Amino acid sequence: MEERKNMRELLLFLGRIVWIFVMVSGWVLLFGLGWMYFTYVKPHYDEARDMRQAFEQAVVAGADLPALQARFVPAPDGKKSPVAPPEVEQVPPQYAGGVPRYVLRWQRTDAPLAALGVVFHFSAIAPHADMGAER
Repeated sequence: MEERKNMRELLLFLGRIVWIFVMVSGWVLLFGLGWMYFTYVKPHYDEARDMRQAFEQAVVAGADLPALQARFVPAPDGKKSPVAPPEVEQVPPQYAGGVPRYVLRWQRTDAPLAALGVVFHFSAIAPHADMGAER
């Protein structure tokens, strides 16, 4: 009888340790995802929102295509960035009702892959450096 009581207490103790580990791991994961979002993702969305608002104000003010390209398409600076510069396109007049209309477009980039790379780099399932090497 005493052994069963000791075994039950041991299992309850081990269960609490596992529960604490799972809870701490969950909070660490949530903190890490939030930190990654606010560090890497949100600044790009904020910058894009501000640029789009300025673009719309410039179009309403009557800027033409060369002026919009000069203002909103930056010259390449030689730095590798996962965020591609935007492009300014003119909507063909037959689709715009004869009114000059412009669109600010961002190209698809490897930014999501870079974020996943950060996650996998620091995770336990990251591939080892010599995986796939012939022996």
